Amino acid sequence: MFESIELKNFKGFKEAQIDIGDLTILTGANSSGKSALTNSILSILQSDIFRFELSINGDYVNLGDYADIINNRDTSKDLTLAYTLELIGMSFKTTTVWSFDKLRRLPKMDSISILSDCLKLTATPQGNKGFQVKIAYDPQLDNLLKAEKSAESKGSNFEKTRNLYLTTYGKRKDFNLDTFNEKIEKSWQYEGFFENLENEALTFSLLTKIPYQVFQLIALSHFGLDNITKKTSFIGSLRNGPERTYYENSKSEIKVGPAGENFSDIIILWDSINDKKLDELKEITKSLGIAEDIKANRLTGGRYEIQIKPQKHSPFSSMSDVGFGVSQFLPIIISDIDKGEGSSLFIAQPETHLHPSVQADFCDYIIEQINSRKKSYFIETHSEYFLNRLRLNIVNNKISTDKVKVYYLINKTNDTEIHEIKFQKNGAIENAPEEFFKTYLMDTMDIALNAINNEE
Repeated sequence: MFESIELKNFKGFKEAQIDIGDLTILTGANSSGKSALTNSILSILQSDIFRFELSINGDYVNLGDYADIINNRDTSKDLTLAYTLELIGMSFKTTTVWSFDKLRRLPKMDSISILSDCLKLTATPQGNKGFQVKIAYDPQLDNLLKAEKSAESKGSNFEKTRNLYLTTYGKRKDFNLDTFNEKIEKSWQYEGFFENLENEALTFSLLTKIPYQVFQLIALSHFGLDNITKKTSFIGSLRNGPERTYYENSKSEIKVGPAGENFSDIIILWDSINDKKLDELKEITKSLGIAEDIKANRLTGGRYEIQIKPQKHSPFSSMSDVGFGVSQFLPIIISDIDKGEGSSLFIAQPETHLHPSVQADFCDYIIEQINSRKKSYFIETHSEYFLNRLRLNIVNNKISTDKVKVYYLINKTNDTEIHEIKFQKNGAIENAPEEFFKTYLMDTMDIALNAINNEE
């Protein structure tokens, strides 16, 4: 997952910056900017070649055109999206600036900069001539001052970066060496990216290619984002309702969509191949009190049904005949199981149609996944039960405060305030605005005070 996100002129945000933890929570009133902040990240992740293109309409979210995403709908403003990530002990910050494309009415890239601990690369489009690239760096880096000639540099840098990538990502199941080699070659050739290379401390001749550290900066930032994208999924707040029967999907790759689509196909797939993930799903839903058991039955005509056993002594019933919350919650758990260790899950309002005890217990589940499987979660929620259970887990040392980021958002005219709230180990709540207490705690306090007054 990203370490941080920065925005400028995105929807209701003039400027915003948040750090991202293993568990990041956005809360606040309706239309306060929670979804806008989430969508800014999802628009990055759904862009096939982000940094050169920004897909504001894609697999996760459909945001409209440039006027729909720019602050105050002012298309004369530039949009800035930036993120920071860490790889093999190095921090990389990528900043992109976008402007209004009058023909397509969509964002067009104005500039991109990639910043590491000691290097900064900035690229700006030059029409059909490719990009003008400038590099600023620490002059003490001798290797940068000893740039190799083009014929020598490309070969050695390619092999060094290839080996570095293999060290970092080579154990990933979907790793393909041929695909990697192809991507590296494209990064050298992409629209003349490295033509007319300029340096603020040293001018390279046109016969000289970039040194290894610069190539490493570009390659690692690219593959770092690619790795996050592959390990991320999103479940939105508006999920499909249950159906009595489903038609089986025969796609080679099935994943749960933002509206919960395809979750039933994954259940029937797991059932068909006796995948242990189905047993894991049953254990989780049972422990959370969602369902005692789940099974899939094939019917004729390529159809199947999902049956739920709500309680230990209950019969199996169609998912259409049990509580609506089951069909709303299953996509979340199935997506989480399917992505596996080290994955990131974005969820909007996981509490939809759930009993308060399940909302609270879901927090326990998330914390267990963070601790045991190194997962991360980015959640929009209104659930007081979830937040209170989180506070309890912090008090009980089940999760450290540095892994948790909680933000309360308040909508203002043409801008949004972001308040980072601290849940402390002693149970205290720090930095919360007055609106937070009005929303979540005032009724409880009023009940206690009125009860005392009534006794008197």
